[in-house]
Amino acid sequence: EVTVRPGTTGAQAVDVASAIELVPGRYEIRVAAESGGRAGSTFLDVDVPEFTTAVLSASGIVVTTAPVPHAAVPLLGETLPVTPTSRRVFASTETPEVFMRFYQGGRSRLKNMTVSLSIADATGEGQIQGTETILPSQFSGARSTDWRFSLPVDRLAPGEYLLTVEAVIEDHRQSRQVRFAVAR
Repeated sequence: EVTVRPGTTGAQAVDVASAIELVPGRYEIRVAAESGGRAGSTFLDVDVPEFTTAVLSASGIVVTTAPVPHAAVPLLGETLPVTPTSRRVFASTETPEVFMRFYQGGRSRLKNMTVSLSIADATGEGQIQGTETILPSQFSGARSTDWRFSLPVDRLAPGEYLLTVEAVIEDHRQSRQVRFAVAR
């Protein structure tokens, strides 16, 4: 349970970050909030991969901003090198960034991994696309690598977008998506 008290400057957005240790599997997580006698909740489906044995696995997409968002404790400092935000609407003057962690499980030698990204507008029209190769030397002793991408909101027209990130090692694929918007 986390309690957030308003500051002296009035209304303020706060992201509450927490970690739950789970064994590999599928889960449904419920998050609830209450304020001034009003309450609400949401459910989230979570799939925890077997990172240590899967040929290729990936975290979800984490979005962060600069300056770092105001976050309620506990922070995820030991788990993530960024402070996540739940915000998905950004001004063209902001510098949002996405973060993912990729894993090559098992004991076979590490292989090249291709990471592709695309940003499509609300009509499905591709706006930005790119591909890069992550070399085996970029993976840590834990067989993981961190990947970051600055969302180019300064190059996008106001509107809604879908970011798709896909990692490929031979015939193994992992794909993640996140929606975001550029403010008018």
